[in-house]
Amino acid sequence: MTNLSYIEQGNFLYRYDIIKPPAELTTTFVNPEYSEERMGERKNQAGLFFFFSNEEVARNTAKVSIDRNGKDGYWLTEVKVKRNLLLLNLALYVTQSVDIIDILLDEGIPVFDCGFVIHEGRNRKRLDGVKQMYGEYLVALDGMRQATDDEESRRYTNLVFSLKAAINDYIGAPLLPFAYLGQVLTDFENGSVFKSLLAEKKYDGYVFDESKGGHTVCLLNADDLQINKVELEKCQNKK
Repeated sequence: MTNLSYIEQGNFLYRYDIIKPPAELTTTFVNPEYSEERMGERKNQAGLFFFFSNEEVARNTAKVSIDRNGKDGYWLTEVKVKRNLLLLNLALYVTQSVDIIDILLDEGIPVFDCGFVIHEGRNRKRLDGVKQMYGEYLVALDGMRQATDDEESRRYTNLVFSLKAAINDYIGAPLLPFAYLGQVLTDFENGSVFKSLLAEKKYDGYVFDESKGGHTVCLLNADDLQINKVELEKCQNKK
């Protein structure tokens, strides 16, 4: 199945921290960038574990973070995977949030019935606010595929693209080069719900995109990971 992804035993994953991380991977450690003090409530409420798929993306993201937070360095953690991990792939062939909705429904995950919430600063809106538009999109898509002439095809094609754009705009971050819904699924109270849904399907986590050049890997627990090394990288602050 194209929605599945594997991380093989012996592979490495990477994360950065702008404060010194604990010696062990733990759910109690909070990245100050996403702390309750900064965001009003803890962003990673489900205690999930997030990594980048390659070192370069982790370092590049860290440099942006320390500039933004006025730090002079960061800690880079490299972890080794101790067994093969099965992940739900929300990155392959995904360009818009509609693509993620397609995959979730295809996997039997009732994304519109789970109470997922989209956070916009201190404001919130429900993800099921796009349920009707998504239904109209499926009807338009079917019409496009079955069109019998060029005019009918153009009409349905324009409607498909219009509805996809409207869904993407509602969910947020339409100008980013990846589907923002991949982040929304584990933000705040959503995380515990999505964690349970993935566990029911026997997934160890999921993959999504939030940076150019590499995937973000979200794992449900850290039992199958071993810290290989932690390095403090000093950088010269921009004045």
